[in-house]
Amino acid sequence: MQRGMPLLGGVTVASVLTEPRLVLSESTRAAAAFDSMSAASVPGAPVVDEHGRFVGAVFTDVLSTELQTRKGDTSLGRWLDASAPTVAVAATLADAVDALPDGHRWLTVVDDQRLVRGIVGVREIVHGYRTAVQVDVERFGKVSANADLIDVRVGETSTAVGRELGDNAVPDGVIVVSILRGDSVLPGAAAVALHAGDIVTLLGHRTDLEQVRAMLA
Repeated sequence: MQRGMPLLGGVTVASVLTEPRLVLSESTRAAAAFDSMSAASVPGAPVVDEHGRFVGAVFTDVLSTELQTRKGDTSLGRWLDASAPTVAVAATLADAVDALPDGHRWLTVVDDQRLVRGIVGVREIVHGYRTAVQVDVERFGKVSANADLIDVRVGETSTAVGRELGDNAVPDGVIVVSILRGDSVLPGAAAVALHAGDIVTLLGHRTDLEQVRAMLA
């Protein structure tokens, strides 16, 4: 992702992080932790010690298995993932992307004391990238007043479905900045084929963008 989104290196984690819906104490019982995560509608949560320092993360699928074995009265510390990925609050989104393993949708943001400062996930990374792109668009707009940035969802019946970007999937003069496919962000590279449901971020002149919007929808 980072190779196709070089602007990530200029966006700080601190500028896009969100407050965690839930932070659990490692002394919490497994059943209580599962109930709290279910109530908060989160797939996992950071876990802290008595001093508030990050010690790992716990996930609902792990606790669900635990509860099925009827050991829900055990403390959460036994079931946390101490190797859960983190990113420093002073880091950039490029660092966050590097730290985000395949299949993992979020990272805990910590400071130099290992205190939890927030959460950053795919949505925050996309938002931060789009903000950086918008800044560049505004700079570009000083040269061309007709420059704009739009998002277009690829329709089920679009003729662009299955076509690679390098195969004239979009006309010359329009730049594919990125493609959001589920929780994955793809670069606007020539070998990337469009799928129905993709959200394509486009940069170009307004008249050209409207033509592409009609073609992709």
